[in-house]
Amino acid sequence: MKTYMFCNAHLDPVWLWQWESGMMEGISTYRAASGFIDEYPDFVFNHNEALIYQWVEEHEPELFERIREQVAEGRWEIVGGWFLQPDCNMPSGESVFRQVLRGRLYFYDKFGKVPVTAVNFDSFGHARGLVQMLKKCGYKYYVNIRPGKNIYDFDSEDFIWRGYEGSEIVVHRSDKGYNSVYGKVEEELPGWLEAHKGQKNALYLWGVGNHGGGPSRKDLDDIARMKAEGVDLVHATPDEYFEAIRDEKLPVVEKGLNPIMEGCYTSIIRIKQMHRRLENDLVMVEQMASHAALAGLAVYEKERIDDAWRDLLFSEFHDSLPGSCIAPVEEDVIRMLDHGLEIMNQLKAKYFLALCAGQEKLKDGDTVPIFVYNPHPFPYSQPVDVEFMLPRQLWHKDFSDPRVYCNGEKVPSQAAKEASNFSMDWNKRVIFAHELPPGAMTRFDVRFRVIEKRPGPVLKAQRNGEIRVETARGQVVVNAHSGLVTSYVVDGTEYIKAGAMSVDVYDDAVSPWGGDGVFNPQCPMGSFSPMPAGEAADFAGVRSSSLEPVLVTEEGEVYTVIEAYMQYHKSRMVMRYLVNKLTGVLELELRIFFAEREKRLKLRVPTLLEETEYMGQTIFGREKLPEDMQECVSQYWQAIANQEKALAIIDDGVYGSHCKDGTAGITLLRSVGYGAGSMTWGPPYQDKMYHERMEQGERRYRFLFLAGEREEVLGRADREAAMFNRRVYAQQFCPPGRGTVPAALVRIDRENVTLSCFKRSERSADAYILRVFEAQGKAVTAKIELPILDVSFEAPLQPFEIKVYKIENGAAAETDMLEGAVPLG
Repeated sequence: MKTYMFCNAHLDPVWLWQWESGMMEGISTYRAASGFIDEYPDFVFNHNEALIYQWVEEHEPELFERIREQVAEGRWEIVGGWFLQPDCNMPSGESVFRQVLRGRLYFYDKFGKVPVTAVNFDSFGHARGLVQMLKKCGYKYYVNIRPGKNIYDFDSEDFIWRGYEGSEIVVHRSDKGYNSVYGKVEEELPGWLEAHKGQKNALYLWGVGNHGGGPSRKDLDDIARMKAEGVDLVHATPDEYFEAIRDEKLPVVEKGLNPIMEGCYTSIIRIKQMHRRLENDLVMVEQMASHAALAGLAVYEKERIDDAWRDLLFSEFHDSLPGSCIAPVEEDVIRMLDHGLEIMNQLKAKYFLALCAGQEKLKDGDTVPIFVYNPHPFPYSQPVDVEFMLPRQLWHKDFSDPRVYCNGEKVPSQAAKEASNFSMDWNKRVIFAHELPPGAMTRFDVRFRVIEKRPGPVLKAQRNGEIRVETARGQVVVNAHSGLVTSYVVDGTEYIKAGAMSVDVYDDAVSPWGGDGVFNPQCPMGSFSPMPAGEAADFAGVRSSSLEPVLVTEEGEVYTVIEAYMQYHKSRMVMRYLVNKLTGVLELELRIFFAEREKRLKLRVPTLLEETEYMGQTIFGREKLPEDMQECVSQYWQAIANQEKALAIIDDGVYGSHCKDGTAGITLLRSVGYGAGSMTWGPPYQDKMYHERMEQGERRYRFLFLAGEREEVLGRADREAAMFNRRVYAQQFCPPGRGTVPAALVRIDRENVTLSCFKRSERSADAYILRVFEAQGKAVTAKIELPILDVSFEAPLQPFEIKVYKIENGAAAETDMLEGAVPLG
């Protein structure tokens, strides 16, 4: 048997250490590996992440130049070629692709290299949508170690992974792991060779990993001695191994490589939610920047946008986004995400103002103009929520009640409680519903009627405790005694069982990676329940001796809002049900003040649907999820559906859930240990001192529940989730009345075609990139219109197919996944 010795140094930039430590260890490891290449004439070192190379380039340029020489000599192999090794389940397809694109650009520009083997050794599972992306980015092979052989029905570590649309890539799954213990190759290798005897070729991964280290002198000497004794070992690249097995018949896998480390789908929820927000802001700002630049209204600030992308991509590292890091890393990553979000806030305001060109000047001093930019390539239909100031402070005790108009016609609207608690008729918040045209700015005018006081809700609980809200499509009923939903009717069909939206509490393990041996999704320890009236008043901050723990707080033309003040042991929670009376859609906001340890919270959604399947959005696709109480991972939505009806649950940054018999459990948080687990030396938390747990304090969540006919719900889920997560940008603004109103940026006519990005080209300031994919598994030809350029074209798409178009010189032409900026290999 010929054994290909794949030496690497799995370098986590953060995990049980902060990025500074990861950077310094990375530089030291590279220096050691480069020195061993000079010393051992047959040794080949392999490494991937662009981030580490960039650190070396910045801080030890002489070493960087020596590595460039060794790469050119074929002694140092660049594998993988991504920015870093991210989580491969939770980022959107576009986000993961940017990991590839940023790495591809760097390695081609600095080394002239285009790797064909992708590497994500340690990522906790891999979404099936990666296959097509890898193939279209020029990769032939993929190396990982998770999940292990327990999820496969074959023993081979090599297999063909087939994507949604039929793309294939050869995968090597190393069941031994990605590294070796320092100086222990001589002890490990004989047993490994015995286990693999009978194979013609084998791939052995070695080199000290995690915090770094890579090859050691002892291991290199021991390998040389074993070779001299006749063991067929060769220092190699993974490409050489894959070429050697090219003609072997391999098993085929047609699913996502999950589940694994299921606790990571939910640990450290703050990073996940902030990542989701920045992920959406980046795509939105790229579109706004493109729109303003194409209209000649503003410069596309690519460097600043790229800076924010770096913040996002770093946060996606497979110990950051999954929440398996220590508390200082959590704070570091949150600071990075905040940095990216601040850049996005500044640029959103800049491009918003530019895109207000051509709007008429304000003619009426008593009217407040509101401008709303819709970044989506389809009409925006969810309510708009905007806060603004009156032109002047009104020193009276009356209330200026806002009414919203579009082109002189009143639209459904209502006043809502503003953020301020300043007792003056000045700060206003209004919610209104009006369809917004795609990729364009829409103007609304807010006028006021002066009334004696702020309108209060009229709706009360009935004698039986029901708070019943009638909608245009049915009803929502909340029980005032339990604070839970007892009825959700849409178009004559009841979708839920009484007691829905319970927040249940489960015992959990201490480990952020999973709940093995402790967590049981069938046995909650308890649930949040309504507070006593006196405690509810104290919690709500109301100057009253008592307050009904479940009550209607706001009521208008768009929403009826019901609040429930709940408690569990030392923890508190406010639930806000927002019932859209115009559409029948139910929204839920949770604000949880958590104080428990080693607990897992789940939102329970029991439906009346029978013979169901559980489905969820994944990277560049959607797929059926397990219905066996197994914790599974999905992205912006999951849905319970039978052949006729469906209920979709859309979220703003929650990824873990389970389902059984038509009841979903959406995991909200896990109050487990930072980087904690039971190892050789015993369980953690034995030292007599304070030990921090995750999720202690305030956490917030938003959900939207979409019920109806199966085809309607599953057809709308992607667009509704996009609107819920990438909300329109709305601001009060008095325009100068100059210029011309720019035409819309982009429109797409097919519901199952998703716009992944519209951005400036990587190589040309005069070219733009539009990426789309078919999201529902249905072949379609979409009409794509670019009114800003007076261009339209048809995009034929096979099920789940990704396509990229370059817009240049007034025309759109299909290009490759890498925009033609880097060869595909």
